[in-house]
Amino acid sequence: MYYRRKVVLAILETSPNFSREKVALQNLIFKFCLKKDKAKFYDFIDCEFFSNPFSFLLDKDLELLSAHYKLIEEKNGYWSLIKNENFFKSLTKEDKELVGKLNNVSNYLQNTPKKNDKDKALFSMGYEGISVDTYFNKLLNKGINLIVDVRKNAFSRKYGFSKKELKKICDRLKISYLHFDYLGIDSSKRKNLATDEDYKKVFASYKENFPTEKAKNDLLELFKKYSRIMLTCFEKDHNYCHRSIIIELLKKEFSCEIVHL
Repeated sequence: MYYRRKVVLAILETSPNFSREKVALQNLIFKFCLKKDKAKFYDFIDCEFFSNPFSFLLDKDLELLSAHYKLIEEKNGYWSLIKNENFFKSLTKEDKELVGKLNNVSNYLQNTPKKNDKDKALFSMGYEGISVDTYFNKLLNKGINLIVDVRKNAFSRKYGFSKKELKKICDRLKISYLHFDYLGIDSSKRKNLATDEDYKKVFASYKENFPTEKAKNDLLELFKKYSRIMLTCFEKDHNYCHRSIIIELLKKEFSCEIVHL
């Protein structure tokens, strides 16, 4: 079991009646992570967008601890321990002390300046190396109102980034989501990419077969409804992702700011 899930269970083990209201539990773990700083286990959506700190990854872990591990249950808005295996004893000394002090921790919520970005812009970002909560914080702070997924196959083993999960989170945050699989590169062509020359060859082939008119018309139509659109894929560095090629080939068509996050 992941250590972060043991921490969650330890917090419930040391809670009154082995139970915590759902919002309160998110709050407690948020405070725990603030104390951990760079060693934190969860990222949280900025408080501007929810009335309380919220982590989608933590929410998913709680579901797994209930449905898969059968260690907790959700009832009447509370998460309750149903099987105590004393995970508290497996924590580091530092974490044991921190869990023990949580009830006395002052309110660490910090107000985030509200973003009011309305100007037309085209963004791009990959989710490599970041959590789903960090990913959506970046989107929300830039005022992005539409994600265009340009992966050929919108599937990921990383929580939150498969098509169904991604759209579900988008719906909760009132961000629109579309999957343009026709803009993706087949996975067979992306195997064994080790050098810059390998990438140049793949991208050269992609440019030759790029559906310019369809992509241009689709995005122009989207800009009539959405002002801040983001192309998303996996790679962190846009220079090694075909989303940069899409923008390179179409940027003359759009009189807007181009931002690679």
